[in-house]
Amino acid sequence: MSGLSQIPLLLILAGASGPVTPECQAVRPEDSAWVNGVLQWIANRTDPVTGIPASYDRTKDHAMDGQAAIYDLAITAILLAETCRVDAAIRILDRLELMWTGRGLPNVVDKRLATTGTESVVHTGPNAWVALAAHRVWVRGGHIRHLHFAQAIADWIIRHRERDDPTCTAPSWLSPPSPAAPGRAPAMGPCEAFSPVGAVLPWQRI
Repeated sequence: MSGLSQIPLLLILAGASGPVTPECQAVRPEDSAWVNGVLQWIANRTDPVTGIPASYDRTKDHAMDGQAAIYDLAITAILLAETCRVDAAIRILDRLELMWTGRGLPNVVDKRLATTGTESVVHTGPNAWVALAAHRVWVRGGHIRHLHFAQAIADWIIRHRERDDPTCTAPSWLSPPSPAAPGRAPAMGPCEAFSPVGAVLPWQRI
């Protein structure tokens, strides 16, 4: 079975409802204060040009100043889409789509340049979250290109699973046992094959 033919499985797992439903979620009155606080925190750390928010605030690791993990960007885009801020979510997804080459997105993005940040390693897990975010933005009134972006990432993940490439494993719910640790799967699926030569892999296989 081809990767594309399996894409609906990923969308079902994401809670796909089928037709586009632009209506966003109303925040319960008792939750509005902290939800709005989180949204304001994100807005305060968002680059006005790229639309990408930084992941960290007052971090002691100065190398991460102005950096955004793509997992964080995916979750942020979902939150924005679900709280009637679809335009802000689209800005994030569109920047990530511009970076997409068919070989996975890097773990970290520079929020000011919207290019690869301080960590260029590629993991399947965060990329899968970007696919879920792209699909959610499409559901909440985004463009068909966001659905296509989600499909492209899903196809990339499934293709590597089918190829059984030991250097690029899918998230644990998809992966076969790792040759490096028989009977166990990598926690986040580091894709050494698509990481720059000499790149330090911060996540160990388990």
